[in-house]
Amino acid sequence: MILLTLSSALVFAASVTAQQVNRTLTNGWGSTPSQRHYINHTQALIVINAGIAASSVPNNIAVLDPSSQLVAFLRMDNAYLGSVDISMKKAKTVTSFNGQFPSYGLLNRSQPGGDLFGIEQTNGGLVVFGGGQPIYDYEGYFIGAVGVSGGTVQQDVDTSVAAAESVGTTLTSITLANHAITPSLPMADRAQPYPSKQHEMETIENADNILRPTPSNFEKLYLAPEQAVAGKLRFTFGNPTPIALAGFLLANTPATCMLMGWHGAGGGQGIANADTGAYFFCGAVLLYCGAVGEWILGNTFPAVVFFTFGGFWGTFGATLTPFFAAVSGYGTDAAGFYDSFAFFLVFMAVLCLFYAIAALRTNICLVIILVCFCVTFPCLAASYFYAGAGVGPATECRVVGAAFAFVASMVAWYLWFSMLLEAVDWPFTLPVGDLSKFIKGKSDKLKSAEHMA
Repeated sequence: MILLTLSSALVFAASVTAQQVNRTLTNGWGSTPSQRHYINHTQALIVINAGIAASSVPNNIAVLDPSSQLVAFLRMDNAYLGSVDISMKKAKTVTSFNGQFPSYGLLNRSQPGGDLFGIEQTNGGLVVFGGGQPIYDYEGYFIGAVGVSGGTVQQDVDTSVAAAESVGTTLTSITLANHAITPSLPMADRAQPYPSKQHEMETIENADNILRPTPSNFEKLYLAPEQAVAGKLRFTFGNPTPIALAGFLLANTPATCMLMGWHGAGGGQGIANADTGAYFFCGAVLLYCGAVGEWILGNTFPAVVFFTFGGFWGTFGATLTPFFAAVSGYGTDAAGFYDSFAFFLVFMAVLCLFYAIAALRTNICLVIILVCFCVTFPCLAASYFYAGAGVGPATECRVVGAAFAFVASMVAWYLWFSMLLEAVDWPFTLPVGDLSKFIKGKSDKLKSAEHMA
């Protein structure tokens, strides 16, 4: 019995030793980041993205692996240049001591009279105040560190903790007197597979989808500058903008061809009844779907524009449908119908003018589309007024208005295609003329003023 127990103990010890050796071997050259328990570039990008989301001021964010090698770095717009080096050295301070404490873990002992006084002068320079956090994966392995610099010490600490916890756990408090470390997860839990490991892997696998787009890409994808919203719906749902644009294109493009009488379309007289179904189910329904999606995501401007144009195409389709008696209700008074419907087009022009002004914060393509409609609707209104009067260039006004709407369609096709390329991560993208960098928003100016102060 004693021999059996002794042999079992030896087998157990050998097993533990083998595991320790294997873990040591996985840190060698030629092994993959997951074998070495090093942070990989996908995780590092998630950390950067989380740091951006948590930042209340422009920050520099650096991510190092356990050997103090840089994996990822980002300098936010207007972040201090002097903080670039500080952010990297905060992370290096953590990795230089195997992630046993945050960068502020050496603060007290490095003061005059402390047993580590002057340690910040070693290793090419260390930083002993807050903003550097170790990153542990969900199995408890130290995989790297993040350094944040740009705000107050407390702001840097808050941002670095949020960034580190985006891919694992970190240390949120420390007793400096005896180096007793309190991780955000108990040490016992860190030594075992964490229940959310599957969640971590799903997050890593979908990292390309959750990375926050740049300001220029955001307004390209959503046709509006990014606004702060609660939650992460933009990372959960797809982009509804191409859906709305597709509906607009399938309603507007053939309608313009009929209004211009191309190749006999519209009977050569601008009769656009043939595509009434498209006005309802493409123009109205798809634009409404896109508008609801934009509203859910917190994108107010495109939601308002899409709802408005969806309403227009629904109204236009209903006007052409006998069931609604929009025309027959006037009996033989065709002039009364023409004059009445013309006012609807006039006020659509007014809306488009306001939209075009607001769109100056988005991109050139959207501005061109809306400006074209600022011409289209008055021309079509004039056509109806002239038709009601029975004199004047009604046909010419209709053709000119339709021509500008056709130009709007061509630009919209280009804009829609550029969004599709972005959606499938195509190797190249189509420029849409970002205007957000030329006209700064009120919130951007306030942030800049606070940062300068």
